[in-house]
This record gives sequence, structure tokens and C-alpha cells, in this order.
Amino acid sequence: MNRCSQAFFERGYFVVPAFYSAAEVKVLAALIEPILKQWQSTLPPDFKGVNMHSLSHSAYFSSTEARVNFFEHLISPALVETLDSCFGKDLYFHNTQLFFNPEDIAQRPYWHRDLQFSSISDFEQSQEQSQLLSLHLRIPLLPEAGIELIPGSHARWDTERESRVRFETSGHRHFEMLPDSELIQLAPGDLLVFDGQMIHRRHYAGNSARKALDICVGKPHALLKSFLDPANLPTQAELRALSQPQWFERAWEFWTSSDSTERLSIFEPGFQPLD
Repeated sequence: MNRCSQAFFERGYFVVPAFYSAAEVKVLAALIEPILKQWQSTLPPDFKGVNMHSLSHSAYFSSTEARVNFFEHLISPALVETLDSCFGKDLYFHNTQLFFNPEDIAQRPYWHRDLQFSSISDFEQSQEQSQLLSLHLRIPLLPEAGIELIPGSHARWDTERESRVRFETSGHRHFEMLPDSELIQLAPGDLLVFDGQMIHRRHYAGNSARKALDICVGKPHALLKSFLDPANLPTQAELRALSQPQWFERAWEFWTSSDSTERLSIFEPGFQPLD
């Protein structure tokens, strides 16, 4: 077991400092900006969210070349090599997200596990937790103390207190402090890898501005298939032009497979929960 695998096994996350160069971060930020502006132009005036998803959706690109260029910078050889060495060579690309501060900086962040916001019951999630690998690869484009995690919660289910806080029962609120939490400090170029099914919450206090890119990857599981939107994947022609197509190829294999139970989600296709 290598160092990152050991850290993830024990804590549910690891950080690789300065994984990206300043130049690479600058290129990613430049590629993301026009996508963000297109998305923002479609929002209603009363929009209160703190993230967008599906940055690779075909609607945001005017040409095949532009979309291939985005995928090439999104999934680098170094990223594939690092993640494959930690988790094996059967990872698939699921989606992307971009996180920013809310309009109301006093908005309280809340504890959750990602699938908490889906139609999948908490009991079913708890039964499948050991079989799920749903990763966030966070790349901060600005310095941030942006996410708080409960180390080890990827490998167990909630304590009684954690459950009451997450679901606001017995008089608890979902923004209360929880024991043993860790606030992760990140600089542009750092890479944070964490399990989306561990207990975590976003963090705004002390971040005057926030822009963090998450690449969501994982291993195929029946509970996750209905949340995969093929519109976010490269076309077959685009796949042939990519130097690192393997995560996307596995996503297509997962999408076209018949070995999962289809379920209706209460969310739109491609749904990704808030961090």
C-alpha cells in the first residue's frame, strides 16, 4: 500500500501540496471562466446556490477542438497516474463541480454525506458504504480554508450525535460543530482527494472569495449509475483525440452496462450535491 492509499484508508482523504504548477492553475482558471459566465447568464435573479456542475457539458463549447482542449487540461497524465496508483485502474469520470461563496456570507454550512440529497435511503447508503468509492478531486483556484471533514467517517456510519446533527433531529441543527473535525487549508495548485460519502461540509468564514474545482471520479456501483450524465462525457470522436481517455472510456462502459438497478432520482440528470 503506497502513502496516499494508506492515508485514504485511515482518514478518507489526502492532500498533495503543489500538485499543479502556477501556470497549470492559470490555464485551468482561464478555461473555466467562460463556462462559468455562460452558466451564470442562465440563472434566475434569485439564485442562492454555491456551486455549478457539469462544466464539461457539450452545450458550453463552440467546437470539438475547444472541448477536447478542456478535457486534456482537466485530466492530466499526472492526475491519472497518481489516482490509479492509489485506487487501481478501474476509476471512471463522473462529473465536475465549481464551488464559490454564497451571496450571503453568513449562510451556515451543513454536515452531510453526498448521497444524503438523493432518493436513496440512509439505510441503503449505510449498507453499501463499504462498496462505494465516490471521490472528489479538489483543485483550489484561490487560497481557501474551504472544507471541513470528519476523518475516518468514510469507513463507518454515523455516531448517534452525527446522525442527529445531519438530519436535525432531537433539537440539533445541521451546522453544529462535530467532534474530531478537521478544517483543510489549501493553496492554489494543491490537490485534495476525499471521499464524498464521508461526513463533510463546506466552510466560508475567513474566505473572502472562493473558487474551487472538483473533478468527481469513482468506481462503478449500481447506486451511482443514474447520476451519470453522458452529455458530460467526450463523444467517440473526442475520445480518439484525447491523450488520457481511460477514465472517460470506463464512464461510457458504465453508462451502457446493464448490471445496475435503474432508479428515478428526485434531481435533474447529472445532479451533484453541494459540498
